[in-house]
Amino acid sequence: CPRIVLTAPNLARAVRLCRRVSSSPETFCSDNAPLSAEAALGYAADRVALNLAYLPAADVADSVGGFAKAGYTSDPRLWRGLSIAAQREISGMDPTTLCQCATGFSKVPLLLDDRALWDALSKAVLPDAQRLNSVQTCSVVHGFAKVPWLLQNQPELWATLSAQASRHSDVLTATLLSMCAADFSKAPPSFINRDLWHRLARGLVRERDTLRVTDVSHCAAGLCRIPDVLQNSELWNALCGAAVRVSTEMELYHLASCVRGFAAVPEVREGQHRLWEALGKVAARRSR
Repeated sequence: CPRIVLTAPNLARAVRLCRRVSSSPETFCSDNAPLSAEAALGYAADRVALNLAYLPAADVADSVGGFAKAGYTSDPRLWRGLSIAAQREISGMDPTTLCQCATGFSKVPLLLDDRALWDALSKAVLPDAQRLNSVQTCSVVHGFAKVPWLLQNQPELWATLSAQASRHSDVLTATLLSMCAADFSKAPPSFINRDLWHRLARGLVRERDTLRVTDVSHCAAGLCRIPDVLQNSELWNALCGAAVRVSTEMELYHLASCVRGFAAVPEVREGQHRLWEALGKVAARRSR
């Protein structure tokens, strides 16, 4: 197995290794001593925490992304240190590294109320928002939508990101469309570019045959709160048809989101008999 040399210049390499360690049964070595995946993550975290002062922007972002993807999100020393390092290096981050930080930090519960971190990230993203590609835009939105302070206090941020998502809507996949629907619906409606909802609706109708069960539940739960699309019969017909198609794959949490969301739409509640029959069968099957 490979030897990990965790000197400061090689920390990024160690963190990249965490991506493999997190999902691999292999055993890795440090100084020729075998390490389990969990121990390797702990060892790498300890080395990173000790050397945070030496990490440039790209390595900070790589550390955030690596540890978050590995599910190593409960170490206060590591994550408080990475938050401080990210704020220190924020001026040197490009759209890729900003995206890594937004998505990675959002997976760390103890940092969701770190206002200084999220204020710095949002201010860094705002001027560069038009440089974000479609995947980066959706990823940043997905990360920011987990932060209550950003959702309630940054109208310019949400207006800018929703306009950017709207521009990309024609190339978004079913999953990215449903992610945007769910995430933007968490912000106050007045913050969101209204054109976004019509473009997302058009995209979801286009992708109706590729929507997965999670996509359908996200859309039902999110879009039912948006006045601009409540009267869009084409959209709701597409979502109901997709829900019937994937109903055999639904778990109880999918069912709960679908029932709550679809029941809030008058024309669905009163006229989609095939949908309610399919959801009833899911409930009967899952309650056995």
